Amino acid sequence: MTIMTDEERRRQMIAEAAYFRAERRGFSGGDPVPDWIEAEAEIDARLRRESERRALLERLEEGLGSRKREPRRNGGRGTAATPKRRRANSGLAGDGAKPE
Repeated sequence: MTIMTDEERRRQMIAEAAYFRAERRGFSGGDPVPDWIEAEAEIDARLRRESERRALLERLEEGLGSRKREPRRNGGRGTAATPKRRRANSGLAGDGAKPE
């Protein structure tokens, strides 16, 4: 098994994209240089988006990790009533009972 560097992987992706561009036009006419340049722009944009998504995911995971470590207030309970309690207090308990 061969491990590719990021640059080797990028070059392989560009080569494949350029090949598929030529294939779509039936390998007739055209110039391989513009195929390569367009494929390079396409792949670089894709890799940039992938990198940005990965960075965002890492930031989100770090944020969630830091929230888990923060001590909870109120014994881990929020200040709002539970949905069941809110329904009972609003007269919408479902059993026809009115709140007192």
